[in-house]
Amino acid sequence: MRTTVQAALRDQKWDKKAILEAQRASQFSAFIGKGTNKPIIYRTMEAQTDNVPFVPDLTGSYVNGDNRLKGNETTMPSYHEQVTCEWLRKGVEYTKRTVSFSSFDIRGAAKDSLTNFYKNAMRTRIIDAFLSMRNSTAAGTNSLYGLITSGTFGPEITASNSVGATVTSIEGAPVVTADETLKDGWLANNSDRVLFGSARSNNASNDHSAALGLIDSTDDTPRASNVTLLKQMAKLASPKINPFMLKNDKNGGMQEWFLLLVGSRGFGYYQNDPEIKQLDLSARERGLDNPAFTGGELLVNGVIIKEVEEMPVIVGVGASSVDVGVGVLVGNQALAYGSYQEMQSIADTDDYEFVKGIGTDQADVLKKIFFNGKQHGVVTHYFAAPAAG
Repeated sequence: MRTTVQAALRDQKWDKKAILEAQRASQFSAFIGKGTNKPIIYRTMEAQTDNVPFVPDLTGSYVNGDNRLKGNETTMPSYHEQVTCEWLRKGVEYTKRTVSFSSFDIRGAAKDSLTNFYKNAMRTRIIDAFLSMRNSTAAGTNSLYGLITSGTFGPEITASNSVGATVTSIEGAPVVTADETLKDGWLANNSDRVLFGSARSNNASNDHSAALGLIDSTDDTPRASNVTLLKQMAKLASPKINPFMLKNDKNGGMQEWFLLLVGSRGFGYYQNDPEIKQLDLSARERGLDNPAFTGGELLVNGVIIKEVEEMPVIVGVGASSVDVGVGVLVGNQALAYGSYQEMQSIADTDDYEFVKGIGTDQADVLKKIFFNGKQHGVVTHYFAAPAAG
């Protein structure tokens, strides 16, 4: 019979420590928070499904002079994103014999492994959410771009696990990835916030696969001019993408900062771009903290470029079958992270206490926010990313 987990078996002290360790280690932890001024907005859920509202700016003109306002009011539009959480569990089982005859702490190692799995899975879920798509102007389900797998030259998405393939996500659910029809519909709705290579003209009339095929390894590798164009697109998009950080400058004005997340191949090109290298050498702090030595985040025109090595390339879809990387320029309210129950420990005992297990469970959801068909806080950038070596 299955053992019922009792409250007394929950290791509350480890719960807190494990959650803190996993969150502290996450590359995205600084960008998750309550309220609306974070790229990944966090909220506690009281039911399985919740809604994130959005009211865009009013448009139109004033009613001028003696003209009647009555009957000429402006309709105030409103939209919502629906998020639905699910239970996610992970466990490790071991026997009394294994514990007795092992030269290391089995239970301690199991705790560490579960904490690392939580951390890595959270990162993968966030990347999956950033790359996800929807071909609808109504609230609904997002589709994964594809399953991220390990390749010879880093994480990748291949044709066999994308373009309408049935895959099992990191969340353990069988899903169908976005097919070409869905991608074309998503692109049509988001043409003001998707960049192919180095020029907006590469859009190819909202044909997603044709646009990818125009990306070449000569003109469309990452460079400083891409950063400027991506920021411009975010500011001019309709509705516009709000910067994730505002800072007062010494002249009494306001600096707007966006975040650009790219994989290692893309980040390497940005690091070696002559214009960015000159900025680091001539305009940033001297000494060992300079990115020329640390390889840390890059700053270009109000954009923080951050390397996320787990972000994938799409194999062989560019011109001459070049791999294509995916970057995301992020403002506020890009993803919704709803938590019904944070990760906590669970324990199990079976076979007269000879077989034991330790695990975790949580109920939450991570989802890219769409309003009226548009991804609310993201500009997606596809770029040429040939493999090194």
